[in-house]
Amino acid sequence: MKVMALNSSPRGDGQSKTGIMLNSLIEGMREAGAEVEVVSLSKKTIKPCAGCFSCWTKTPGKCIHKGEKMKRLPIKNVLAVVLLALLIVGPSPGFAGSTGRIIVNISGFPSSDGFAMVALNNSEESYKGGEAAAIAKTKTMVVDQKAQVVFTSLPYGWYGISLYHDENNNGEMDKNAMGIPKEAYGFSNNAKGFFGKPSYKKVMFQLNSVEMQIVINLN
Repeated sequence: MKVMALNSSPRGDGQSKTGIMLNSLIEGMREAGAEVEVVSLSKKTIKPCAGCFSCWTKTPGKCIHKGEKMKRLPIKNVLAVVLLALLIVGPSPGFAGSTGRIIVNISGFPSSDGFAMVALNNSEESYKGGEAAAIAKTKTMVVDQKAQVVFTSLPYGWYGISLYHDENNNGEMDKNAMGIPKEAYGFSNNAKGFFGKPSYKKVMFQLNSVEMQIVINLN
């Protein structure tokens, strides 16, 4: 059997995660006796199909686009290539540009009054800057002493979440004369601070999948 393996990684033939996975697949096919040719798409000038069917009717096997030349496979090998195409090793989600969403499930509210005020940070600077410096923040209702918040279209990376229960709906965290919070609050990783909020290192977590769920229990 002849196989053409298409490497779609933007890093070409380098040691990308896609390349590593593809190489393992190729080794197995070669051990099974297949003749494998690897084509790195990042090195090719490829134009999209025009859907004209000229390669079937007018000029069999030849495309109207005068770009990169690809080897024409014998008809007897077409079925094998089609079946192989059902198994696709695509670019790794670790590339820059990958995005996901964070689902935050919050419990431990002392009542269902007021709102949950949730802030998302992606650096120590934004975390220390409070709500005003957060990269995203939201206000959501508390139902049955629970709440859920979803942050979408987030680039893969490190984040931290802080929140408090605005029970009297005055838009701020109520504190006593000594500066100690009078309303419930919490942080990602259920981190706890000592005479203040916990450090960013304690609350930070990594988003590296299309969806991530975390649970926060209020103090």
